[in-house]
Amino acid sequence: MWNEDHYYAVGYSEKHGKIITFRADRIVEPEILESDAVPPPQDFSLPEFAREVFDMYDGQTQIVTLQCKNEMMKVILDRFGEES
Repeated sequence: MWNEDHYYAVGYSEKHGKIITFRADRIVEPEILESDAVPPPQDFSLPEFAREVFDMYDGQTQIVTLQCKNEMMKVILDRFGEES
């Protein structure tokens, strides 16, 4: 995935027990495998995952209310959409 001028690998972390992002430029000695080391969960959707993480930070999903000046609404809608 590409976000904020960085490439990220998305994969399963045994340490964290979930799917997380790994910033590609911070991976030391990457190794390309012939097959998936751990298959992704059947219900995993990369587009949905990308929509739910905020600048590649994960955590508990939170409902928030954003308040901004009218001239910023287009920027807010471009980033978060009308359905968020």
